[in-house]
Parts: sequence; C-alpha cells; structure tokens
Amino acid sequence: MKNVFLGEYVKQRRLDLGLTQEQLCDGICEPMTLSRLENGKQTPSRNRINALLQRLGLPDDRYFALLSKNELEMEALQKEIVACNVTEKVPEGFEKLAQFEKLADPDDQIAQQFALRSRVLLGRLDGRYTPLEQIDLLMQAIQLTVPRFGVSEEVYHKMLDSDETDSNKSSEEVTFILTITYKCNMHCTYCYQQNDKTLEKKLISDETLDKILSIIAQYMEANPNKTVRLGLFGGEPLLIENEKVIDKILQFCKEHKTTVHITTNGSFLSYYLKKFIINRRFISGIYPTIDSMALNYMTRYDLDPSRNNTNETFKLLCCIKTLLHYGIHVDLGTNIDRHNHKEIWNTLDDLKKLQLLQDKNFAWTIGRVDDRLYETNFPDIMMESEILAELQSKPLPDNVHAAFLKTCYNFADKMGLKLNLREHKQTHSYCWSTSSSSNVFYVDMNLKTYRCTCTVGRSRYSLFDFSYENLTNYRPVAVTCNSYAECKDCKIGGFCGGGCQLSHQIDFKKCCTYEEEVFSHFMKTLFIPYIKSKYNEVNQNERKAENRCT
Repeated sequence: MKNVFLGEYVKQRRLDLGLTQEQLCDGICEPMTLSRLENGKQTPSRNRINALLQRLGLPDDRYFALLSKNELEMEALQKEIVACNVTEKVPEGFEKLAQFEKLADPDDQIAQQFALRSRVLLGRLDGRYTPLEQIDLLMQAIQLTVPRFGVSEEVYHKMLDSDETDSNKSSEEVTFILTITYKCNMHCTYCYQQNDKTLEKKLISDETLDKILSIIAQYMEANPNKTVRLGLFGGEPLLIENEKVIDKILQFCKEHKTTVHITTNGSFLSYYLKKFIINRRFISGIYPTIDSMALNYMTRYDLDPSRNNTNETFKLLCCIKTLLHYGIHVDLGTNIDRHNHKEIWNTLDDLKKLQLLQDKNFAWTIGRVDDRLYETNFPDIMMESEILAELQSKPLPDNVHAAFLKTCYNFADKMGLKLNLREHKQTHSYCWSTSSSSNVFYVDMNLKTYRCTCTVGRSRYSLFDFSYENLTNYRPVAVTCNSYAECKDCKIGGFCGGGCQLSHQIDFKKCCTYEEEVFSHFMKTLFIPYIKSKYNEVNQNERKAENRCT
C-alpha cells in the first residue's frame, strides 16, 4: 500500500479545487506554515489542521496527532458544549464554555471561533441574544478566519471576471429556466402555483433533463452570437433530493461556459452553500425570499412546523452574507401585502445594519402579492399604487428595485419616480412575458414551455412542447392595450397597459374594474399632488422673477 502523507494530501486537494496557498490558509495560518505542511517540514496545531481540512471539504476524523494536555481537555470540553447545545442544557453549556475560554490561547482563531459560535447557539435557546446580536457575534467568528469578510476582495472578483462567462459578449440574451420539480417544502399563504392541487410533484427524470440540455446545447451552437443562460425554478429546486440534478446542471454550465441563476425559498441554501462557492464562476445569482425579518414564517409557511421560526430567517441571512463574500450576486425578494407593508422600512434598516445594502453584489427586489388567475382569493392583496405611495415616502438606495408596477408604470415613469424597474416592457405592454424584447422560456419536467411565472405548471397555458424545431419557430406575440377592442374607447386611454392577459382571459370585466380602481387611486394619491406641487413651484418661481424685476 502506498503511504500518503497529510501534506501531500492537502496540496493535491488544494490544486484540484484551484486554490492558491494564500486562499486556502486565509485567516487560519500564514502561507509559510501551509507551505511547510505541504512539504512535510512542519505539523501545525490540531485546530489549524482541522480548519484546513474543513475548508478543503475533507473529513478531519482520519487525522491523528499527539495532543498536549490542554488540547485534550479542550477537545473534551468541545464535545460537552456541543452535547449541552443538543440537549438544551444552557447553564451547564455556558459553564463549560467559560472553562474552554480559559484554556484557549487568545491567538488560536479556531478555538475563539468555536467559542463565539457556541455562545450564539446556546444563547438562542434562552433568548439572551436578539437575531441582530447573534449575527454580529457570528460575523466576529467568521472574521477570525476570514478577516476581510464583508469587504469585496480583488482575488475573488478576478476569478469571477473570466472571459468565458463575460456578460457583455452579446447584446441579445436568451434564458432557459428549468422547472426541475413542482414539489416544495413550503405552502406560502398567497402562492398561486401550489394552490393548484393537480400539480405533478415529481423530480425531472435523467432522460428528460438530458434531452432539455441537449436542445439548449444545440441552440447555443447554432446561435454563437447570443448569450444563453440557464435558471432554476420550482416548486423548490434546492430540495436535498434534487442534488444530482443540480450537479448535472452545474456540469453543463462548466462545459458550455455559461451560468445559471437559482430562484429558491432559501430553506436548504446552507446545504448547498459549499457547492455554490466552489462553482461560483458558473452561478449568476441566487434569488431567495424573505417577506419580513421578524415574521417571515407567517406568510412563507414551511410544511415542517419545526422550521417556522425566526432562526430559519437568521440562518438564511448568514448564508446570504457568505455568498456575497465570495462575490456571488444575491437578489433578495420580498412580497408585499397588508400583513407586512409597514415592515418595509424596518426591513430596510435591518439590511443596512447587516451591511447587505452596501454590497455591490446585493439587490433587494420588492414585489406585490397578487392573484392573476383569481384562484387563491387571498384577502390581503394591496393595490400597486398603495405600495408605490409607501415607497415614495422615503428615499431608497439604488440597489432596491420595484417589481410590481403594471397599471401605474407609464405615468410613474413620466413623473420621474424612482422605480429602479428592471423588467423589459414595451410602451403599452403589461409585463415582460408579453413583450418581444425579452427572451425567457420556462421548461418543466414534462417538456412543456411557458413564458410567464404565473402559468408555469398549468399545461393549458403551455406555448409548445420543448424541441429545437418548436423553439426556433416560436415568435412572441406582443399583447398590449391595442389588442382588445374594449380598451380602445376606454377613458384611461391605454395607460393601464391593457391589464394582464391571463386575467383578461378569465374575467375581463373584473380585471378592467381593478385596473380602473388602481388608476384612480394612483391619480388621487400621487399624480394630482405631483401636478399641484409643480404648479406651486412654477408660481413661486414667477413671483421670485417679478420681485427681482421690481
């Protein structure tokens, strides 16, 4: 049997992951220490060895070394502290932790990190730390081994700025969003998709996934001047049982030099965190959702009751901080209704305190709960003009975006309201899915193809069965207010954008009535006060001019 020395093992794993010595040892030890370990000239402390192995994704239970009396005692205390956390023996846990801290060397970052982490885990059991205090302690713990955590680092951005995934290589983009399952661990109170009891909640088969990826590869080869990207949608794409599918899609991205973005509720983001960090060059963004910092679980209800608590929100925020540290774009979504619309500003303050809004890779997108198909009958839906009025009451950072403007879009745009809207619309189209300027296709495990998130999973709204021929022959139909005879004589004059095509198909009168209500509310609360302010401004300027003349 060939003997493999620890240093050789560490070096080979580091090279396999494409890491430099500086990247691997950052915050753990000096590069010289790592170099001497790899060359068999030095053996660092047990804690540092374990930290290096964990960062490399290697098990640390196969490494044995001679330990000092202190190290033996600290190791025993660590096991006891973890046991106290599991059994919820908080006073005993803090007593053991105090003993551990007395033995730990102040310069031993790994030991100090364990102490801080244990303090948070034990403290959350008796409520001695608020969620923000917990995050602050965990940030201190992370910064012991990653000193520049939360600050952009050139080394990571250089790795991301590869020519192979250059987002500027083409002005025309096509996105294929794969709905790999309709199964979800949540049943959010307002979710229109999961309201459909006929959804077939199975995972995409290997055969179907291979077929979809083969068609996309064929399309990429035939259209070298187009930027083709992938996305993942659901259901919940990041269920643990979906891991092999995720691996295959990431491998496709590597082989075809493209990227994938992932829409997720965030419940299992921690499980995939290491995988995403390793493959970060091929991930264009992660899109989780938090409706409220304190009461997220009130609307985003997990089918596992034990997960409906603020700790899950806190855990997701920690994952977001880690993704941002490695240069992965995160677009956090919030869906507004009457439950949480007053929480917008509290959420904004929390995002600032967590230094998320200061990160150039972070965005916060504010959406609106709606019922396009008139199925959920959710009672607490707000008009978009109400949310818009709320958002105009205070200044918003540049990386906060509105994703709910439909009826009010044209007038709001002419008023110069700060919207940071990123949807691609035509002048009189309701949304991007009926605009020819956006090329997005949702493909599910039954090879059904959709253009709109509200229709995904409803086979009656499928555009075509996914094939190369159908894909290349498809031409989007631009639906606007001019598409309906009833709209041409409407007193609103088409400023509503024609309303939602789906809502029109189901109940045209109900849709039209809603559009008129929103438009009237917008006029009353925003547009007329805006005109009055402009009128007063002109009068003041005229009076100032008259005074100067006299």
